[in-house]
Parts: sequence; structure tokens; C-alpha cells
Amino acid sequence: MHELSVLAASVDLAEETARANNLDRLAWITLEVGQASGYLPVFFRKYWPVVVENRELFDGCELRVTEKRAEALCLECHALYDVMACEGVCPTCGSRVKKVLGGTDLVLKEIGVPE
Repeated sequence: MHELSVLAASVDLAEETARANNLDRLAWITLEVGQASGYLPVFFRKYWPVVVENRELFDGCELRVTEKRAEALCLECHALYDVMACEGVCPTCGSRVKKVLGGTDLVLKEIGVPE
């Protein structure tokens, strides 16, 4: 359920940015969701209509959600690997000792303007 509040905050940020740039309509916003962020993209899509309801700026606006791979560096053998696909275990040496390099955050990546 954290997705609802994060989505609302992202919509507020997009609206502030649009207003600061004298825009009266947005075509899309893109959220980049890290696979290890703890957020599920399906819930952003589910709550989108509720969050933008009665907000004229978002009338017809599309939510785009992209996923960013959770990548790690094995601190034993220095292999790079996909944390989620490998369930946190290095596929090269079997170690669980790692440094996660990305895919843990959520970013409001783009705000699209109608042509």
C-alpha cells in the first residue's frame, strides 16, 4: 500500500514542475521502479486513476512504468549479476556477499508534454 502514497507524491511533484513551467496539461509521466525497491509496478498502475481523478492537468495523461534491474557486484569473485533473478546468490561462485549497485530506488524519470 506504500505505492499509493509514493504515487501521490510523484503526481504532486509532476504537477509542481508543470505549473512552474506554465504547462496546463501533461501527456505522460514515467516512473522508473527498481526491482529491489520494494515497490510493485502493478499497484502504481492500479492506483493511477484514483490519484489523478479530478486533476485537470492529468486529464488524458498516461502513466508509464519502467523497471530497473537490481544489479550486484559479488565481493568474492567480482562478478556482476542480477540480484532478483539469482535470488541474491552469485551465479559464478555461490557467495551471498555482495554490493548492490542499483535497482533499489524509485525515480520520477520523465514528464511528457503534449505536442
